[in-house]
Amino acid sequence: MRTKTLIILSMLVWSMNQIYAQGPGGREIPTNGVISGKVVDDKGSSVEYATVSLFSMRDSSLLTGGITDKDGTFKLSELRLGVYRLDIKFLGFEHKEIKPIYLFPKGRGKGEGTEQDFGEIKLVNSSVAIEDVNVVADKSHVQYKIDKKVINVSQDINSASGSAVEILQNVPSVSVDIDGNVELRGSGSFTVLIDGKPSVLEGSEALQQIPANMIENIEIITNPSAKFDPDGSAGIARPPQRSRPAPP
Repeated sequence: MRTKTLIILSMLVWSMNQIYAQGPGGREIPTNGVISGKVVDDKGSSVEYATVSLFSMRDSSLLTGGITDKDGTFKLSELRLGVYRLDIKFLGFEHKEIKPIYLFPKGRGKGEGTEQDFGEIKLVNSSVAIEDVNVVADKSHVQYKIDKKVINVSQDINSASGSAVEILQNVPSVSVDIDGNVELRGSGSFTVLIDGKPSVLEGSEALQQIPANMIENIEIITNPSAKFDPDGSAGIARPPQRSRPAPP
């Protein structure tokens, strides 16, 4: 008796599945759908590599997607019947959204068919207003002139602390040893002028006493004229001081 009951139940379930898979008159009802189309720009040219995404209208979850081919076409197949939102995006164009899409057989509620081809889907160029842009050229850290080199301290990110010696560490023709002794063209004999006046200290000692944040720029004059009275030194270092101390 149990064997007969199982056979009857199995046959009943199979028969019910057949009934739900067929419409009136025995016509089969599709269980999957297809969404396709062609993406073009405002001039009608195909848009390749546009991103196509299909979302559920019920919970906004992403179900599937793809990209358009060289002809701008796409085809999303094997879709479960339902209500969807189609999103199309491509760089330089406005986001295109098609919703709701009722992927059901026609005649079934709001069903628009299980194979929906949207034909040409036109994307609109995105217009981005660009405000005026001012380009300001900063002075180079080191400027080379006919008779001198000028080090612009404001362009040296390492000049916020330390002394004038730190500023000169990476300047061509100037060398600084581990003790902070400065040599100009291989000689430690040079004159230091502060705001055009000779320093009471000599060479490296003078530079070590000048805070870097007090200096606007340093001029390295390797071939000084007679007006500077170099007295046989290797050159002149002129660190003009700022008009007032820089804020800490």
